[in-house]
Amino acid sequence: MARAVAKAVFWNQMVDARMRARREGAGAPHVDLWERARRRGCVKGRAPGAEWGMVVRVCGRYTLAIEYQELAEELGVDFDPVIAEVYRARYNIAPTDGMLVLREKEGGRELVPARFGLVNFWAKDLSGAARQINARSETVRDKPAFRDAFERRRCVVPADGFYEWKREGRARTPFWFHPSEGGLLRFAGLYETWKDKATGHALRTFAILTTAANDVVGEIHDRMPVVLDKEHVGLWLSGSGEEAYSLLRTADNGVLSVQRASRRVGNVRNDDPGLLRESGEEEEEEMPLFRGVR
Repeated sequence: MARAVAKAVFWNQMVDARMRARREGAGAPHVDLWERARRRGCVKGRAPGAEWGMVVRVCGRYTLAIEYQELAEELGVDFDPVIAEVYRARYNIAPTDGMLVLREKEGGRELVPARFGLVNFWAKDLSGAARQINARSETVRDKPAFRDAFERRRCVVPADGFYEWKREGRARTPFWFHPSEGGLLRFAGLYETWKDKATGHALRTFAILTTAANDVVGEIHDRMPVVLDKEHVGLWLSGSGEEAYSLLRTADNGVLSVQRASRRVGNVRNDDPGLLRESGEEEEEEMPLFRGVR
């Protein structure tokens, strides 16, 4: 009887944890619950999703707040009045949000809208998007979810900073990493186009590649996005697989600076410049989101 009650409680916790993770893009906290329940004899085997290697918690909100015209100039693309009309500064970009990525097309480059969280073309639906917001650079050429995109559909994800969380006592404190000299960060990314078979609607999605953290980020977390040098963007977009792979390295320590941010970052509904500054307000904490697939 006691075991049956424990099992029922566990499944309720699993459902709550997975719904919260899907809603907030917070990774896979249900795996910890599964492991505890397995040790108590309530369940057997591995947690759902573990066989895909998608349960590693790393890092994952970012910012892009520069003016659109400046962004277009920095990336060397034509000003697009359609994008300009809908573009706005973002201070809390989260998984499944629509953003812009830079890709190569017909000998030139273009900024196109895409959704954060890669969905493979063979996927039945969009439910796995929040699990594939990142790809580990060390294994990107080997994993079925990413290897074809790495060879054929590389992109650059523009940003001007990203967040990571550090536990301090019982609280988790967000930190904002940004370019030491200002300007733009160029994350190495991959994109796919998923098509809804029922409606025929096509959706472009993307993931950000991660690598081992440098000393600056390493004080907070052991992973970070792959930051491309400006002069390497062309090679990343149109070079061979070997040439592109050679660019997947850790950024120098001087590239990024860090400052404490507001705990309001933990709520995806908050999206304003005040998030970049530490505040004394007590807010719901957030788990790190830049994920890696082993």
